[in-house]
Amino acid sequence: MILVRNHRNKRIFYSGLLGRTICLILVLLLSSCLKNSDNDDLVVFTGATMGTTYSIKVSGLSDALSIKPIQLEIESLLEGINHSMSTYRTDSEISRFNRFKEVSAYSVSLPMLQVVKESLRVSTVTEGALDITIAPLVNLWGFGADKQTETIVDEKKIKALKRRIGYKKINIETDPPQISKQHPDLTIDLSAVAKGFAVDQVGVLLENKGFKNYLVEIGGEIRTKGFKQQQTSWVVAIERPMSGERVIQQVLSMGNNSMATSGDYRNYFEKNGKRFSHLIDPNTGRPIDHRLASVSVVHRSCMTADAFATAFMITGFEKGYQLALQENLAVYFLVRTKSGFDVKITPAFESFIIGN
Repeated sequence: MILVRNHRNKRIFYSGLLGRTICLILVLLLSSCLKNSDNDDLVVFTGATMGTTYSIKVSGLSDALSIKPIQLEIESLLEGINHSMSTYRTDSEISRFNRFKEVSAYSVSLPMLQVVKESLRVSTVTEGALDITIAPLVNLWGFGADKQTETIVDEKKIKALKRRIGYKKINIETDPPQISKQHPDLTIDLSAVAKGFAVDQVGVLLENKGFKNYLVEIGGEIRTKGFKQQQTSWVVAIERPMSGERVIQQVLSMGNNSMATSGDYRNYFEKNGKRFSHLIDPNTGRPIDHRLASVSVVHRSCMTADAFATAFMITGFEKGYQLALQENLAVYFLVRTKSGFDVKITPAFESFIIGN
């Protein structure tokens, strides 16, 4: 869960985590595209995409006539990604692949291949903690597109589904870009990575147009570059994972980097005194059962940060921390205790904390 703060006039907007769908509450922004009244060259674009919202701030855009065309290009880019990777669209590229009942190679776009390839790499590094084929299990537990059932699932149903899922059952080819599945009923879901990928692509678009100072946020995933205004760094914050409260946990200055956060405290159900998270461990087929409350990952690539944040929420702190050290990743772990939360960070994360 991330919030972004504008220190100049103390106005704040928040983004709250609902599973991996993060709803942005806009207090600072009053329209879909506006200029900051305190600084004429800080422009803000906002809108809806990928089942959530986006907010993009660009510093140095002084020509008012160029604002709308740039936003239209951004929205066209996001629409293209959504049309490729949204499982909620029956005509999307990913939906067509999921309906493909053959094990032969299926031609895909380069962006989709790129996202699948990075997802499989993180799956390998984390020993299957991230698994883009796990949607059938998520649906079985009532956390998918269907209404929450709040039902404890029978082990036989889990075993039956596990026979046709698994990241190792996906093969990719780069020239030409193709994906194949080893089981005809295997499907993929890129929701754990697609928003991060979209953040990266918007950043690339802005940089290709010569903008060196921006903040891009989609559904809580963030990428910053350069400065906000007058050589002032972009400042973001990790929010404490508490239901019903909005409290800053840690303030950061990320530099030219991205951050993604994952948590388990918004989307769950309770049955017979036990808490069942929306995060399903692909190895067990069951909701995670550990004390890790949230994970924030800072990385050059928001797509990669997005993937690892999800994976570490599955592994839990102990294994996640060791994997983060192994990969030299900047990671901030919040672990539940009886009295609150313990903060655990990797050495690579220390430089982003303001005051260190």
